[in-house]
Amino acid sequence: MELIISLVITFALVLLLRKPIRNYPVVFYVLLVAIDILFLSGVLFGVSREVAVIGYPYVVRCLVGISLFAIVMYIGALGDDNRIRRMLMPIRGELSVMACILTFGHVANYLRAFIQDILGGFFGMPIAMVLSLVVSAVLIVLLIPLAIASLNSVKGKMAVASWKKLQKLSYAFYGLTYVHIVLMLVPTISSTGQRAALSLVIYTALFGVYAVMRVAKSMRGKRVESEVAA
Repeated sequence: MELIISLVITFALVLLLRKPIRNYPVVFYVLLVAIDILFLSGVLFGVSREVAVIGYPYVVRCLVGISLFAIVMYIGALGDDNRIRRMLMPIRGELSVMACILTFGHVANYLRAFIQDILGGFFGMPIAMVLSLVVSAVLIVLLIPLAIASLNSVKGKMAVASWKKLQKLSYAFYGLTYVHIVLMLVPTISSTGQRAALSLVIYTALFGVYAVMRVAKSMRGKRVESEVAA
């Protein structure tokens, strides 16, 4: 349920703030970095514990970050003449950077929690958790160049072909993100029951529908190219 709330609110805010995001992206980057620091340092819990508790799953568990990535994903999967795509395509790069900032905060929080286990060679850790941490490491390796390439100052200096080639890494990133989520949720179904199972269904639908839409769009593009070539 928290994911659905995050998706709805994040999408609404992105639509409402799309012009400020386009014109003043650095303001939003700095704001999100500050939010990460407030949660990671624990300062916000001292200032307003109620606000911190409410915001914890959306920031530290990266629900807002995932929601932003979902918007970026679906912008790419929508048809070129889709109204939502036309409205949000100009800020797709900025939304990617914002999602990356929240993801790095998420990673920093959980790395702090598991650092001793990692340094201890994963001794005694459940296999699903070990696999999840390994996948997380791969995700970070993919995320760094994708985040950098999403910056307008960097994108403008890259050759179009090179930028498009790099962006293909995003498909691996999205797929591994889903794998990471599954590895985290499945072992908790026995203890949390319906909540974890429902979350898994929602994530599966979110990534599954995207995959179908993206493949369908790619096939339509190839069909058009074939017709043009003929």
